[in-house]
Amino acid sequence: MYDADVAYGIAIRRAVRVGNDRWLAENPEHGRMARELAIRAENGNSFYNSVLSNYREWGKLSPKQMEVLRTSFARDDERRAEWAAKNRESNAGSNWVGEVGKRQVFELTCVAVKKMTDNRYTSINNEYTFTLLKDKEDNIFVYFGKFLCEKGREILVKATVKRHQERDGVKQTAISRPTLQ
Repeated sequence: MYDADVAYGIAIRRAVRVGNDRWLAENPEHGRMARELAIRAENGNSFYNSVLSNYREWGKLSPKQMEVLRTSFARDDERRAEWAAKNRESNAGSNWVGEVGKRQVFELTCVAVKKMTDNRYTSINNEYTFTLLKDKEDNIFVYFGKFLCEKGREILVKATVKRHQERDGVKQTAISRPTLQ
């Protein structure tokens, strides 16, 4: 009985894989849609995770799912573009602060804090926090690492300037090894 169950499961997986290969070969958009779905699901969106789970189980997406994803992707892209334009305008005065590699003291305000998980290189979920900070001159600072502060809190921090970078047209100073003073 057990051997029959195992054989049945293997046959089902093989049929799904063959069906997936056919579905991907039907139209180049199918492959692009599947890749985009995987990328967006990786960012933690529960809707995309649910659709990706169905795609992996059945090996393809229905025409209705494809249409919903097209609409959802377009709406997300539009929101992202609006946010980036607003972000560029509101942070246009941001400049790089400090000398790369030098440890300095900064007086900053936490603007945004987002907990994230990264399991790309290991089976263990590595949790870290992305922290967006501003100083009194509205210069942007970013930090990836352990939890640093709550949103809205003003802090005095000693940190090393890791690099100067530009994202969406906004200059940012990345810091590392922060210690609260």
